[in-house]
Amino acid sequence: MKTAIVNRHSPFQIDAGREALDLALILATYEQDVALFFQGQGVLQLKQHDKARLDKKDYTATFKALELYDVEHVFALKSDIDKYQVDIEQLDFAVTLLNNQEYAATLAGFDQHWSF
Repeated sequence: MKTAIVNRHSPFQIDAGREALDLALILATYEQDVALFFQGQGVLQLKQHDKARLDKKDYTATFKALELYDVEHVFALKSDIDKYQVDIEQLDFAVTLLNNQEYAATLAGFDQHWSF
């Protein structure tokens, strides 16, 4: 079964992003086919953060572990990456940028969807 985890919320306002990442790593531990999707304010999870200004632990550093858990598919909506000025070149993992049509088609190819 292929599982898509969709991130829609900005980091640090609520715990949705951390919970989504935790779920992805747990599913991957059990060798489930899982992919992460980022859209809307969720793409802000991919942006570099000033750790000194955060009042919560910066869970986004854990994205580096995705490769260790064999989470090989990370997708983001290109229009939102551009809108929020996220520089994916600074990331330690690969993100595939998709236009609206590609994003919808790719997401439709998954059996199970979790939205955070």
